[in-house]
Amino acid sequence: MIDYEVDRYILKRDQTLIEAMEIITKNRQGIGFVCENYKLVAALSDGDIRRKLIRSNSLNSSVDSAANYNPHYVNYEEKDTAEKILYEEDLAAVPLVDKQKHIIAVVVKEILENKTGNPIGLPVIIMAGGKGSRLMPYTNVLPKPLIPIGNKTILERIINQFTNVGCSDFGLIINYKKELLKAYLNEIPHDYKVEFYEENEFLGTAGGLKLLEDRIRGTFFMSNCDILVDCNYHKLLEKHQMNKNILTIVCVKKEIVVPYGVLETDKLEKNVIGIKEKPAYQALINTGFYVVESEFLKYIPSNTYADITDTLKIAINQGEKVGMYVIEEEQWLDMGQFSEIEKMKNRVL
Repeated sequence: MIDYEVDRYILKRDQTLIEAMEIITKNRQGIGFVCENYKLVAALSDGDIRRKLIRSNSLNSSVDSAANYNPHYVNYEEKDTAEKILYEEDLAAVPLVDKQKHIIAVVVKEILENKTGNPIGLPVIIMAGGKGSRLMPYTNVLPKPLIPIGNKTILERIINQFTNVGCSDFGLIINYKKELLKAYLNEIPHDYKVEFYEENEFLGTAGGLKLLEDRIRGTFFMSNCDILVDCNYHKLLEKHQMNKNILTIVCVKKEIVVPYGVLETDKLEKNVIGIKEKPAYQALINTGFYVVESEFLKYIPSNTYADITDTLKIAINQGEKVGMYVIEEEQWLDMGQFSEIEKMKNRVL
């Protein structure tokens, strides 16, 4: 797949290796491209960095000192040849350039493998019944899954992510403005199957799944209706199956900074023993995307409100294995709040 967000691959010659490592880690491809005003000059891989560190043992060395000044690239007009070069040269990514060697886009092997691997074909359940209270007044008019992100609704974009890996059987748990949802999906042309599961009352982030207990068997994907997750679904499924989990949570490693000075106290919380100024904490955040075994549904109570968090605790207490699949923050977009809608639009467009 062609990735047009080139800024996350761009390095400068005077950056330090530690700065370059941060950029390479975030783009997840193990490589960056050294540019001057987007004109390709060199490439720098994590292997180049390791070899430099063996020689100089300094992360403060410049990118210039470690880069490969004979990088692979493909002219944009010949972009159809990029996939072949990726595999022949065993590259993670290759830039597409114009006639002046300015980088226009990057072809990424990981995304290609995600889209061209064996079709997964699992059912996909989308939790689409909530009121979307945080997005009012939009959701006074439209159900949250029909809010547009560019020229497509968020629901269509979610479905497209799954059809790209071979999924064609979708189940929507619906409630709020359900007739609008059904009418819209019946109207638009599509080549996948959609079945609706109607809640009579709001059943929470897990309760609606109980409607499927006698209708689904084996492994399925489950997604909230307001998120986009850009990860390798094949690897996610492989890890879930290898670990024999009843449920695997896709999560994001996020750094949370407290914008205040935080007091450190003794055990009795009577005396101050120090102050940490704007401390940062690492946390794993639930994205709202899961791989689920149908056996998990037996832990959900019938005809009552149930959240996924409470149901997970019940399953874990019964000895079930619940796993996690960690992705980078840039791989997750959540439009559950107004501030995130524009960010999602900018990213997907």
